[in-house]
This record gives sequence, structure tokens and C-alpha cells, in this order.
Amino acid sequence: SLVGIASDEVDAMGKTAIKMAKNTGRSATEAADALFFITSAGLRGSEAMKVLEASLKASAVGLGETKSIADLTTSAINAYGAANLSAMEATNVLVASVREGKLEASELASSMGQVLPVASNMGVSFDEVGAALAAMSRTGTNASVGATQLTAVLAGLLKPTMDAEKALDEMGLSSTGLKQQIKEQGLLAVLKTLKIEFDKNADAASRVFPNIRALKAVLDLTGASADVNNKIFRKLENTLGALDTAYQTTSESASQKFDKSLNKISVSATRLATPIISGLAFALESLDAFFISDNVAEFGGSLGITNTNMKNLSKSSGSLLETLEKINLEYAKTKALVGPVLPPTPNFDFSDLLKDNEPKKPQAPFKTLLEFNK
Repeated sequence: SLVGIASDEVDAMGKTAIKMAKNTGRSATEAADALFFITSAGLRGSEAMKVLEASLKASAVGLGETKSIADLTTSAINAYGAANLSAMEATNVLVASVREGKLEASELASSMGQVLPVASNMGVSFDEVGAALAAMSRTGTNASVGATQLTAVLAGLLKPTMDAEKALDEMGLSSTGLKQQIKEQGLLAVLKTLKIEFDKNADAASRVFPNIRALKAVLDLTGASADVNNKIFRKLENTLGALDTAYQTTSESASQKFDKSLNKISVSATRLATPIISGLAFALESLDAFFISDNVAEFGGSLGITNTNMKNLSKSSGSLLETLEKINLEYAKTKALVGPVLPPTPNFDFSDLLKDNEPKKPQAPFKTLLEFNK
């Protein structure tokens, strides 16, 4: 369930999520997990569904698990503000970053988030974060290490050491001036400014960035590949349509068409199984209540059936309910091993039936069968 959201809205979001999952070849379970991350981040209504759709598409083109992409996307939107960054813009940057660099897509989605709190507060745009990570990946720096190094660079500018500030002053610069330049001209402009001064003084770079991780990133971005990196930054400034283009290409592949078809069967199978098992559980619970009622006990006594026998019958029906729960758990384990061949694990919760003596209302079509047999 989605905490803090009215049940009718949850139902509407759930139906939309299932439809989106079918259209993108992702499982309903994957969509549900992602939707939990999205709503937990505070997004609601159409905004939440836009993030889900973009995340499902990004997962379909190979950017990783839907929930990981949704987690990063919501973090980015919350960091930069919905007015400054949309779900589609965020996922466009992810696609372009992978395209321009040598990044492992799933690792990028899981690592990029650690840079955002500092980057957004300093005025470094989301596309510049993606461009920096893509540029560094070309020389062998993976997304996780790149994110750590970029964070160190920004932290060094945000709160420089006394010696770093002194070194900047000797070059006619200051951390305050550089931070202002980031907001007005971007991160790459600041790195170019520093590169000009560092070329004049070999020791200046290590004094301004005493943290070895930060120093590596600065040298990587402003070194021999500076011209190529500059082009990457420029390309990441305009990523409009990157996700849609990649998704269109993926949608036309045979594997994606197969995934969509298989997923539609899975969703339909789950919908069919839900009312049947729910009705079976209701019938067993009603049987259990029947066996332990006073009227049945009296009736059984008149036939010579002991209370012990009646209790054993009741215990048997209860055991069947427990067996249903075990089957549900084993199905989930099998699903994890076999993969997408099986339908998503039905979310059947029998705990209430095992604890509560209040009969549950059967669901159609099983209800129809029960009424027919009366």
C-alpha cells in the first residue's frame, strides 16, 4: 500500500501503473515497487505518474531497475525543484550521459544521487553532473568513483582550506568568486578558469584541491581530454528527446516486443488468479467458522460426533489456509529463480484470515459459484 494516499487514488494509480508496465514490457511488480519510491519522495497525482512512466521507459532501454531510476529521478526533482527539472528532463540526461560516456547504466542511476545535494545547492545543473561523470568515464573512472570525486571537487570549492584560499588569492581568485561563476556560467567555466592558472603554477592545483579525489577529477576534466570534455558538456545541455529516441529504437526490437507480450499474459494471469484464490480462502475460513460454532457442536453431538473430531476438522481447514500462505511464499521464491517466465507473484495476504473470525466477503467470480451451489 501507499502510505498517506486515499484508497481510491491508490486504486487509480495502480490501474495506470499496470497499464504503463504492460506498454513498456516491465512487470506490474516492478512498477509497484517504483511507485512506492516515488510516492515516498512526496510526489503525487500526475507528477508521480510522469516519473513512473519515464522510469519505466528508462529501465526498458537498459538504464537499470525501475525503482533505482525512480529513486534518482525523484531525488533530482526534489534537489532542483519540480519547476526547474522534470522527470523527462532528468531521464533524458541519464540516457545522454550513458551515450556520451563509458558508463555502466545501472551504476550511474545508483551513484549519481550522492552528488546532487551539494551540486544543486552550488548551482551546478543536473546535466553538468551527468556530463562530468560521462567525461571522467572515458578515462576509466566508473560512475561510483566519479560521483565521489566530483563531490570532493564541489566540497573543495564550497569550503576550501585556509591554504587553498590563500593559493586562490595569489592567483587573483577567490572561492566566493568561483562559486558565483558556477551559478552564472556553469561548472565547466570555473574549471577552465582554474586550468589557466594551474598551467602557470604546477603546485597550485594540489594546494587548491588537497583532497586527492578532487584533484584527480580536476586534472581529468581539464587535462588532455579537455576539448572532448567540453563537447560532452555542450551535448548534455540539450538532451531533448534522448529518452524517447532510445525507447523508440528499443520498442522496435524483437526482444522488447516479446517482453511486452509476455508481460501482458502475466498481468492477465494474475488478475484471473486473484479472485479464485481469494474466494477459496473465504470458503475455507467459512468452513472453519462452521465447525467451531455452537449449533454445529450440538448437531454433531446428536450424531455421536465428539468435540475432538469437530476440532480436528476445524484444525484441518485452518491448516489449508496456512498451506495457501506457504504456496504463495514458495511461488515468490520460484519466481526469483526462474525470472520473467512466471507471472508476477500475487500479493495474497492470508494473515487476517488466520487471525480474524469475522467472515470475509468473497470476490467474483468465486462468489457466483458459491451462490450457485446454495
